[in-house]
Order: sequence, then C-alpha cells, then structure tokens
Amino acid sequence: MREVERQAQRLREDTRQAEREQGLLRHEVEQIDLAGLRPGEEDELNAARGRLRNVERLRAAVIVAYAALAGDEDRRRGRPARPGSGRLRGRG
Repeated sequence: MREVERQAQRLREDTRQAEREQGLLRHEVEQIDLAGLRPGEEDELNAARGRLRNVERLRAAVIVAYAALAGDEDRRRGRPARPGSGRLRGRG
C-alpha cells in the first residue's frame, strides 16, 4: 500500500511540475508573439551587431594610436600619456 501512495505522490508532483512548465511556455510564446518579430529580422540584427563590434574595435585602435602619438607630446612636456582622456572628441 505504501508503494502505491508513493507512486500517487510522484504522479501528483509530476503533474504540478508539468502544469508549471506549461504555464511558463505559454508565457514565453505570448512574449514572442508580442515582440512582433518579422521574417529575417534576426539576420538583420546579427549583421548590425557585427558592424557595431567592428566600430568598437576601430574605436579602441584609434584610442591606442592616439595615446601613442599623444604620449610622445606629453613626454616632451613631462606628463604621462592619457589614453581616452577626451581629446579625441575635441575636448582638450
């Protein structure tokens, strides 16, 4: 009899877990529907992300190059180079 009770308890727990998962999946489907994605949008977003990564790499390279160039000038003036000091944006 105890074995039957244990099995019944496991079945109830499994049922509750399945109901929780079903609710979560319904919510996720609803969120996807509300996002209003259109065909090809993911590819467009991935391409834009790639362009932004390239821009970030270029920006970092410019900062390093500028710091190297400014470092020579700063050393002549007795100051350490200051990468990213804001002079790249016309301030300084």
